[in-house]
Amino acid sequence: MFRKVLFGVLLVLVTTSAAWAQAAKVEFTGIFGWTLADGVSGDPVTAGNGKVYNRIDPNDSATFGFSLGFYLSPSMEVGFLWRRQPTSLEASGSTVTDFSDINIDGYHAYGAYYVGDSKARIRPYCRGASA
Repeated sequence: MFRKVLFGVLLVLVTTSAAWAQAAKVEFTGIFGWTLADGVSGDPVTAGNGKVYNRIDPNDSATFGFSLGFYLSPSMEVGFLWRRQPTSLEASGSTVTDFSDINIDGYHAYGAYYVGDSKARIRPYCRGASA
């Protein structure tokens, strides 16, 4: 149910974001992609199943999210970015075990500076985020 509601909200926001950007100087961006994930390794540990593990990794998977930004001027924007990577956690060593489904969420405040004319079709920008 949560996914259906989230998809509906995102769909409405995406389809109306152009009107918002004209009236309120707001920018909404939907994010969809693929994330290459990496984990950590350490000293070997013998688990309860008798297997030895020395690494744990989230699996690579699809990512989705959104950003919502407010223009302070025609060239400066501040906003909020959220993304989610639904994945599974995998332990490896003497064997590989996929043992848990997880969601990795990222939340960031960001600032952006846009170069060029605000009415140009393409505008390069520089974006910085705080984690």
